[in-house]
Amino acid sequence: MMFKNENSQMINMEYSKSRVNNLLDLIKGKPAKALELGSGLGVDAVNMYLKGISVDAIEIVPELNAYARKLQKKYNSRVNFIQDDFLRYEPNVKYDLIYYMDGFGVSTYDNQVLLLNKIAGWLERDGYCVIEVYNPKYWMKVAGQSMQILDSISRKYEYDYDSNSFLDTWKLSGDSLSYTQVLQCYSLKDMEEMIGLTELEIVSSHPGGAMDFEKWEFIPKVSLDECLNYQLLLRIK
Repeated sequence: MMFKNENSQMINMEYSKSRVNNLLDLIKGKPAKALELGSGLGVDAVNMYLKGISVDAIEIVPELNAYARKLQKKYNSRVNFIQDDFLRYEPNVKYDLIYYMDGFGVSTYDNQVLLLNKIAGWLERDGYCVIEVYNPKYWMKVAGQSMQILDSISRKYEYDYDSNSFLDTWKLSGDSLSYTQVLQCYSLKDMEEMIGLTELEIVSSHPGGAMDFEKWEFIPKVSLDECLNYQLLLRIK
């Protein structure tokens, strides 16, 4: 979801609250300690903390971490924001919940398997992981679309048919530099095969929403074929 000013920021926070509530509904409980992978602007992590949950949140992009810390100050939260590559992350604790809500697919297939096995090692035995996986059918359809995330940050989507991935480019206004993630898209069948190579198993799958770029409206629930991503609830085998 985008926001450009204080009013739309509040809309974003409210939208995030619903995402966090839905995530907690999936695991049917309230974890004591959660880990967010790819925390972006920090909105979900802050809302998770405001639910009374201890949160570590990892994001590699410095500008996004800087914004997350400003947001944290505004809402008086105490999320542990970490600027790092989560493939190098070595926590000294285990988590009841690990979630990756926007970005699974940032590396190679082998690294995806590596990350999932790392997640299994970071989870408490009775803990859960929720990941959002990009749906290839949707991203083929919306290639070329862009949106303004903040006044100073824009985001553009493109699709690479050879690698079956979309390119998610973040750019600062007035700056020649940009940051591009190449995000692999996976069908549910692809994910079933990948997770079968790890110490995790799928508990359930849940289609998400989709952006209607013509109406500039987000539709929160659509079919698995139409959704921009879907959630997988995972646990240790």
